[in-house]
Amino acid sequence: MCRKHPGDLVLREIKFRETNHYDVKEILNAIKPNKAMSRAVHASRESIAEPLSKIINTVINSSEIPTSWNKGEIQPHYKTIQS
Repeated sequence: MCRKHPGDLVLREIKFRETNHYDVKEILNAIKPNKAMSRAVHASRESIAEPLSKIINTVINSSEIPTSWNKGEIQPHYKTIQS
């Protein structure tokens, strides 16, 4: 959808290609395990690569991003103070 009026939104077609678990595993291997969450991802990368690639491909093939992905819950993680 393209509109030619000033201030109107111009949407362009973006094409994505399907992925596979080898590509996903390569990306997961590149994550540096220096934080608690990335350490968990790094440790489980072998087992999550294939299911994650299936989720990504489902989103690509359906051409829709799940609405729940727009919401996030952020919780602070306070470090303990050592005396």
